[in-house]
Amino acid sequence: MRLPNGWRFVRMEDVCTLMTNGFVGVATPHYREFGVPYLMANNVQPNKLIDVHLVYVSSEFHQSNQKSSLRQGDILTVQTGFIGVSCVVPEKYVGSNAHALIISRVRPKEADSRFVCELLNAQYGRHQIWRIQTGGGRPHLNTGDLLSFPLPLPPLEEQKRIAEILGEWNEAVEKVGQLIEAKQKLKRGLMQQLLTGDRTAKSKAARQWEHARLSELFEPVTSEVGEHKTTVLSITATVGFVDQAAKFSRVIAGEQLTKYVLLKRGEFAYNKGNSNAYPQGCIYMLEEFEEGAVPHVYISFRAKDASAHPEFYKHFFAAGGLNRQLHRLINSGVRNDGLLNLDEEGYFAMTVPKPPMDVQRRIADVFSTLDLELARLKALHSALTNQKRGLMQKLLTGQVRVKVSNAPSEVAHV
Repeated sequence: MRLPNGWRFVRMEDVCTLMTNGFVGVATPHYREFGVPYLMANNVQPNKLIDVHLVYVSSEFHQSNQKSSLRQGDILTVQTGFIGVSCVVPEKYVGSNAHALIISRVRPKEADSRFVCELLNAQYGRHQIWRIQTGGGRPHLNTGDLLSFPLPLPPLEEQKRIAEILGEWNEAVEKVGQLIEAKQKLKRGLMQQLLTGDRTAKSKAARQWEHARLSELFEPVTSEVGEHKTTVLSITATVGFVDQAAKFSRVIAGEQLTKYVLLKRGEFAYNKGNSNAYPQGCIYMLEEFEEGAVPHVYISFRAKDASAHPEFYKHFFAAGGLNRQLHRLINSGVRNDGLLNLDEEGYFAMTVPKPPMDVQRRIADVFSTLDLELARLKALHSALTNQKRGLMQKLLTGQVRVKVSNAPSEVAHV
């Protein structure tokens, strides 16, 4: 590895005044509703400490484990599972305690904890962690091994400037992530309200939508693929339609392919496979492809006529509009083939709301606009994340230098 002039390799132990483990053992008897925050691996994300599922311990337990009492600027590193993931302790969590995390405290006159943390989370850091990990099926990182972690270290002022730059990128990525979460929350709320007619009009009559059986609005799609050449598709619970060849690196249909159903854009398929996200199975409308072959065990269907707007029902199904009825119909759990026990007759006997067509279209437009906004935000989030990753690689290894006073710019071989 090449380092610029003025940079040097040191080991973590060379710049740390402390490296220790958080409490390792059974701490649950010391949990309290309120007390000292007790940080665990699930609270540590790359360069970020989160309070999701935060637990608290008694002050007596905290006092008896002072070696893991946290200070501002301490680096917390996940020791088991997603090893190496690290964050810096902010002022908010000064005086907290930690469970089964590696705690590193650097000398502030030699190293900037934010810089070291960024380095641990960067590609370079992940590679070094992978080299020193132990354990079989569950990776583990020993504190003693982390002490020997090699740090490419620039002068302190350059460390601080690099940390500031990357911190600004972290904030930008986080803000877009928060916008995505807010937009998704808005969408979930509108799904619960608009798709049940609660906000479509001020009058009570307008809110009282008609209902119809699925069989009145939709008809089965049963045309087999036969020898027709088309993309072979599967439905995944959280994504929707995917190309089998792309997902599994091959087409898994085998000899059953000719019996697959030919589905066209705007038509639906119900995957009877249950999952944690969709215990009653999931329904998707084909949008990503003009057509495709789907397993015949799916229940495939399409709108009979113009009385059902496919876009409206796409969002209705996505909101779980049939879940209660599906739960009642699926009366004997999962079959031996892993599919929910539901026949086509029972499926099409379920009822769905049937708002006036203009209402269907307006509601569909609301969610289509939200989906477009979400797609743009996710694309921006992905772009910022990728750009930050590239910037990390260059800044943390000295490929690109930042401007600080009296910083040498020549590159030397190390």
